[in-house]
Order: sequence, then structure tokens, then C-alpha cells
Amino acid sequence: MTCWNLELPDFVRFIEDLDFVHDFGAVETTRPTAKTLDKSVKSLMKEAVTVEEDCGLLRAYALMLQHNLHDIPVVSKNGELVA
Repeated sequence: MTCWNLELPDFVRFIEDLDFVHDFGAVETTRPTAKTLDKSVKSLMKEAVTVEEDCGLLRAYALMLQHNLHDIPVVSKNGELVA
């Protein structure tokens, strides 16, 4: 059994196509400490990096590079998720 099965066994069974996970191998080589595994997701979350729907493509791309993101949520002026 690979080490990612220890943390994510049910997750893997629910998802038939893991191709959407660009860097799934990172889970296999990075094992959180027992202290971290005991924490809730909410306590570990950071503020989301988003762009407004009228944002320029160059700014969106720059933010993605700066924060090492593969995707970036697009929101309306009210902060509601658009895409």
C-alpha cells in the first residue's frame, strides 16, 4: 500500500479519474506530521487567491505564477464564484 492510501483511502475510491490532479505525486512524497493531521481543514486554510471577472488575462496569469497556482477562481464584484 502506498503512503497516500494511508491518508486518502476513501478519496481515491470515490474518484474514477485522477488525471485532474496535476501533481498527485506530491501527496506520496510529502507526509504531514501527526500534529497537522489532527487539525481541521478550516484551521489550515488560507485566504483564497481570486480574480474578478473583468480582470485582465495578464494580471490573472501573474497571480497564478506568483502563488504557484494551476487554476484561479473567478469571482463577481460581489465576491460570488463565477468560474
